[in-house]
Amino acid sequence: MGRKDTSGRPADFPKSHGGPCFGKTPVYASEIRFQRKDGSYRWILSRGVVTAFSDDGKPLRFIGTHKDIHEKKLADLAHLEDKKQYKIIFDYSLAAICTHDLDGNVLNVNPYATELLQYSYDELKGRNIADLVPEI
Repeated sequence: MGRKDTSGRPADFPKSHGGPCFGKTPVYASEIRFQRKDGSYRWILSRGVVTAFSDDGKPLRFIGTHKDIHEKKLADLAHLEDKKQYKIIFDYSLAAICTHDLDGNVLNVNPYATELLQYSYDELKGRNIADLVPEI
């Protein structure tokens, strides 16, 4: 613990490193990026536990593991980006967008749909889509 670790990205350190977390929780777990020898970065899951403390309560011994989670983390980040883009399209679309379950009950509607149908979000949520579409 005395050696300064410079292999991770500085932006990752405030929430993942910084001694105060050691000993305050039973298990330490953090996702951080480590720089490889070739200069590239990989996402690593770092886990550990303090197994021994000094008389004044400071950690003396820490054991743990590092696991490469790079591919999963990249997929998770891509999924988050997709969700952000979907939300932008959903919220700002000039088309009525509605999602419903298999029984036709409304789960979500975008702001344009509430404006077009002249119902509030709360009035539409849970209603059956058949009640909103006129019979032809």
